[in-house]
Amino acid sequence: MWQAIGWIVGMQHRVHGIENQVADGPRVIVVNHQSALDIPATYASFGLLVWFLKPILIDRSNRNDSIHKLHDAAKIVKKDQVSVIIFPEGTRGDGKTGLLPFKRGAFHLAVEAQVPIQPVVIAPYSWLDISNRVARGGICDIFILPSISTIGMIASDVALLTDNVRKKMSDVFMSSLPSNV
Repeated sequence: MWQAIGWIVGMQHRVHGIENQVADGPRVIVVNHQSALDIPATYASFGLLVWFLKPILIDRSNRNDSIHKLHDAAKIVKKDQVSVIIFPEGTRGDGKTGLLPFKRGAFHLAVEAQVPIQPVVIAPYSWLDISNRVARGGICDIFILPSISTIGMIASDVALLTDNVRKKMSDVFMSSLPSNV
């Protein structure tokens, strides 16, 4: 369904850094979030892997529930050797002014499960008027950044890890902004 939506709005994908994908094993994939089109863009980056993922719906207004769900997800990642995709901004940004601050849940999950983080940046949809929900069709550039190991990290490392990953992703995002935005 999501791929069909991408096709309907005329979205084509161009994936950069495919060689940076973790070859096998579980990982926490963190992706910036601008619109519902991020889902078909993620499909384009990771193909069939996405079909096997189950959504973990987080109620941002209930911190305790969020923490429990992330702990449960970490156990599943370790036990079942599966990957998860998380949008660490927690909500959609406007795609024009940079990334929003990252929530730390994805990074706590990766550290608890001791699995790598795979950062993915979806470049701004310069061809999409998000506020008016108008798509003219265009290329969606997706950047798969090198994975980041969490082996040996502990909970006290999460804040710095979050900041470092956000900085790397933000640098790529900002460099991909069109000059007219």
